[in-house]
Amino acid sequence: MKIGNQAGANASELHISRWGHAIVGESVDPRGTAATEFAKSNADAVHRFCYDPKKLTIEFDGASYSAEEPEKAFTEIGDTPALLEATTLGFVEILLCCKALKQAGRTGVSLLYAEPLNYFRPRRSQIVHRRDFELSEEVEEFTALPGNAILLLPDRPIKAVVFLGFEGQRLNRFLEQTGISPSKVEYVFGVPAFRPGWEMDAFANNLQVRSGGEMAGHVHFCGANSPASAYAVLDRVYRSCDGQRCSVTPVGTKPHGIGAALFICEHPEVGVIYDNPKRKKERSDKVGAWHLFEAVF
Repeated sequence: MKIGNQAGANASELHISRWGHAIVGESVDPRGTAATEFAKSNADAVHRFCYDPKKLTIEFDGASYSAEEPEKAFTEIGDTPALLEATTLGFVEILLCCKALKQAGRTGVSLLYAEPLNYFRPRRSQIVHRRDFELSEEVEEFTALPGNAILLLPDRPIKAVVFLGFEGQRLNRFLEQTGISPSKVEYVFGVPAFRPGWEMDAFANNLQVRSGGEMAGHVHFCGANSPASAYAVLDRVYRSCDGQRCSVTPVGTKPHGIGAALFICEHPEVGVIYDNPKRKKERSDKVGAWHLFEAVF
């Protein structure tokens, strides 16, 4: 797998060619709107894609399909270049789109991502809440993803890779709901972060719910904006499994989720355990750096 990355302070600095099709999700903030407009301006056709974790279905341009067969939604898309607008698509949607394109014989895909310049933080006076972020309105229980389900049995050893972000409570729920021992988890932080200092928020929020001793010896670091680095971490952990099964839970940055999705496309035996959060409206207020990732399957 090769993953290229070009970045710019704004979309005009990206060197692009026109795409035949662009896949977009729901926009919840200004950067999502800006990224969707970019897709509309640079693709011949734009399609709306959405995953429903309760029904285990996907919706493509208003038509419903089983999430176990995402390729059926892409039958009308030819072999012209495709762009996934990853700012608005969620992790599961990116994974399902990549699977569908790979199964259709595509050799690669482009993915657009616009970083947040600032995230929304509630105004609270208590110093204990100074690192709080409100990024999700609703979070489901951690469950397996159709097509990448993995059974959690006491007699079946597992190594779980969890990419971490600002929402430390999601790590706590993951451990409680799955019953996976903290000693069987590989924790991944985004360092360097999108902005200096944000990595300290991620460290502090996750250490509030888990002790540093539980993580000792199981912590990895890779750039918050680098799918290639996330892919490389997964590859190292996967090669060290030595007969253990491997699962991935990307609750960190979107580029980490992109790297995880691409790795899972190459290794379909890897399980996915995810909580499918509903993103909060206006979760960020300005657009930061723009990225165009080029993945070659």
